[in-house]
Amino acid sequence: MAAMWTPDKLKRMSDQEILDKFCSLQIPMTKEQFLQDISDQEDIDPVLDRWQQRYAYRIRGFDEDFPRLAIRELWRRWAPDHFGAFMIDDLMGKMVESESDEPKMPQFERIWTALKEKVILPYGIRSFDELRDRFDWFYDVESVFFDFEGDFVAECRANRDNRDGSFASLITIYEDILRTLPESDLHNLLNIRRSIAEAHFFSGNHEKGEVLFRTLTEEHPTWVWGYVGWGDVYTNLYSLPELCNKEKAEEIYRRGLRFCDQMDREILEERLNDL
Repeated sequence: MAAMWTPDKLKRMSDQEILDKFCSLQIPMTKEQFLQDISDQEDIDPVLDRWQQRYAYRIRGFDEDFPRLAIRELWRRWAPDHFGAFMIDDLMGKMVESESDEPKMPQFERIWTALKEKVILPYGIRSFDELRDRFDWFYDVESVFFDFEGDFVAECRANRDNRDGSFASLITIYEDILRTLPESDLHNLLNIRRSIAEAHFFSGNHEKGEVLFRTLTEEHPTWVWGYVGWGDVYTNLYSLPELCNKEKAEEIYRRGLRFCDQMDREILEERLNDL
């Protein structure tokens, strides 16, 4: 039984070997034709559709994945400066697989900038779900963002004076996501708003953080994590000794008890017990 095609297998093939394989699949391709076919495209599917109409090829079995993987590989080799949507997936892969001590926030800034300018705005995408449905990437942008958010904050706290790791840059990303993808899952949008408020506290702008948390809990009084995030900044959980105020934290947690349902009340009661 023949082995499946993989990106690594394509990387080990020469240009001519890939072209020869295309030819064996009834896709008579040359470098010149390939570059012409991708010149007005920013995604792989339209190229595949064009070839299907032109060559009417029929591929079955393990070779079904070859054209898509080969397009990605030759695009990277022959037209690295011509944007393809799959390149977002490449950037996310590099970030996820990078060494643990390699800063993640500058990488995500590059991902978000490319994503917004080349994909989200041109395609009129309004949510993470729509982005997921439209592009069949290996990595999920929303998951990557939330999985690494803790790293972003840690990098900012360790490098307050570093331009690439400043809280101002992180807050800008948060706010840009809210503006650009306003139809995303409400829970995730609220978590981003919570993160913005926390970032202001971390950066020393306590008054702004207080206003944002107050507004968040007033607009969404039954969302328990607004009270949790707000109260936590006044405990020792975030190592902000200048803010440690157990009475203030208790006041915020108890405010949430008046509005949240029973299951969420248990979360607040645990916080109160921990005080």
